Amino acid sequence: MSRCFNVDVTALESPNVPLVYFFGGATLPSYANSTLRYMRSRWKGEIIVLHSHYVPRKIRRITYLHYTEWYDSRPFEKFKDGSPLEESFRQGFWYFTAERFFVLAQWANRADVQRFLHAELDVALYDVGDLPETLDSWGNGLFFPRASSEFAGASLLYVNSLLALSDLLKFAGQNADLGNEMRVLAAFNDAHPDKAFALPSHSSIETDLGIQKTWKGLAPSDIGGIVDVGALGTWMMGNDPRNVRGRASYNKAIVEGHGSQLFAKLRFRYSPPRRALMVRAPESQELEIKALHIHSKEMRMALSPWRLALATGLLGLPGKSPIVMQSLHSEFFRGARAAVDFFYVRLRRNSLIPKRTPKDEDHPKVMDRKTPGQ
Repeated sequence: MSRCFNVDVTALESPNVPLVYFFGGATLPSYANSTLRYMRSRWKGEIIVLHSHYVPRKIRRITYLHYTEWYDSRPFEKFKDGSPLEESFRQGFWYFTAERFFVLAQWANRADVQRFLHAELDVALYDVGDLPETLDSWGNGLFFPRASSEFAGASLLYVNSLLALSDLLKFAGQNADLGNEMRVLAAFNDAHPDKAFALPSHSSIETDLGIQKTWKGLAPSDIGGIVDVGALGTWMMGNDPRNVRGRASYNKAIVEGHGSQLFAKLRFRYSPPRRALMVRAPESQELEIKALHIHSKEMRMALSPWRLALATGLLGLPGKSPIVMQSLHSEFFRGARAAVDFFYVRLRRNSLIPKRTPKDEDHPKVMDRKTPGQ
């Protein structure tokens, strides 16, 4: 039985544009099903999941394609040979993030698809139905959000030129030493601004906060909002639980190279009538977040209106709030210890606990040493 989400079931447009997901790994994670069920009720076009292993529970009206049956990995192996990425990290995570572009290109050529939208499985898509048509008017190439001068991301990627995608693969092979795919995308955007277009992200808000942007790209007014690379989602709903080693994942977290402490000045708001997530910097125009990248994988919170409203409300509280509780007893004792330390310091300040003074018996007397000959 499908899990029911309390969502706006108004279908997103772009019926001729497939929405393509990719997962290279042993088991499709549970949060992926939350994302797929949500998008099944909202995306008018075909939804495709390219995966490398067996999927035990498939969702109806979702197309699953086992890409290893036709995928030629030799072009990617050339990239891999020149890459400094650590293959052992989370069972090849960094390599899969780069390999997906090679898989997507081969799938599009096999399926004779000239344009498609790709999103990561931990990205909540709110209002992107008319995005393909809007971006088509800008040109032909690749469209993805950019976080900084060093990083861009494919949390959401729109492709309306397979030639541009092929050029990206060639560029990646020639510049594999750059590291992960986020650095490669940013460098490709710098080298080929005529075929790689930067979508507005949190960097557009940081510009309002005084941080200078060093690259050109689309403005929020061009697409009706912004697309999150990962910084806003991490600030709202915490970091990946695997990054905090069994501890709770709290909101108001910052990913290195993505966002800054200036986020504390932002104000988030969820509009139930519009089903829209909004963000605003002081004395700036409110912007709609069209896609939110959830590092904590709490997709049920990101895709449920009342839970999303709760998440925005928690940002207004002082301090940080736990989003993912991995070990309740550990968090309880950690909180209890913090409370004891807090009250102890307060009592010491109020002189309710006397300070310990050294006593003579605590420090044994040192006998005088006699000099030789005495």
